[in-house]
Amino acid sequence: MPVPSVDHAVINVLYDMDAAADVFRALGFHLTPRGFHSLGSINHLMMFGQDYLELVGLPTGTDKIRREVADSPRGLNGLVFLTEDADAEYTRLLAAGVPTELPLAFGRPVDLDGTTQEAKFRTVRLKPGFVQGGRVYFCEQRTRHLVWRPEWQSHANGAVAIAGFTVVVPDPAAEARRYATVLGQTAAVRSADTAALRLGDFALEMMTSDAYLDRYGDQAFRPEGREAYMGAVTLRTTSLADVDACFAAARDHGIACRRDGARATVSASSAFDSVIAFIE
Repeated sequence: MPVPSVDHAVINVLYDMDAAADVFRALGFHLTPRGFHSLGSINHLMMFGQDYLELVGLPTGTDKIRREVADSPRGLNGLVFLTEDADAEYTRLLAAGVPTELPLAFGRPVDLDGTTQEAKFRTVRLKPGFVQGGRVYFCEQRTRHLVWRPEWQSHANGAVAIAGFTVVVPDPAAEARRYATVLGQTAAVRSADTAALRLGDFALEMMTSDAYLDRYGDQAFRPEGREAYMGAVTLRTTSLADVDACFAAARDHGIACRRDGARATVSASSAFDSVIAFIE
């Protein structure tokens, strides 16, 4: 089978979408117009070359609420892989012994050039508990031309791709084996307190909380009562100098962010319980 690829990562901001949009714009991201899903959620996207970072939240003044979002904690809690066929993906996952929800179809309106069209998606979500830390699913993008638009793919901070994703778990090697089953991969690079799967230019890292705190220090997310969580997303930028310039402006808005050598990082305390790192 072909090497799987990441489609997008999700930050859940619950009912704080306005504030979240302000923070991410201040960090130098160009956000897509607000989207309204047929399932009862709202979003803004930060589009890159082949993937994207999503802010997902909940609308106010309505009884139609997307339950999986409402029941999930604030912060980085979704990792989504690309599939060309949700039905085939569902069959493959079941054959591999991965507990999986039935494929789900939904959409959202997109306004382009004075007309309204519908962006359509089909997803296959792993049942909670097989992997730890958050929601994992596969997405069939049925209308890519309505999602990947050139006017949405340029960011002042130079972000062009998701380079990595970090999951904090007590047993990284065991978690890596579960993700390998999900992705149809077998090779993982392991150490005493980390394990990583490489999918092309994307690295999926599992690490212990000690290793995570050692890497991110005072910028780390420190959840209470959770031993497994999605700890960080790493973005590739064309220029850390551009990130530095955006960070300087962001600090004027009270956003905690700094450059440490070859990595620039936004503190979880300022990014809705999500560590956002940049590398070249």
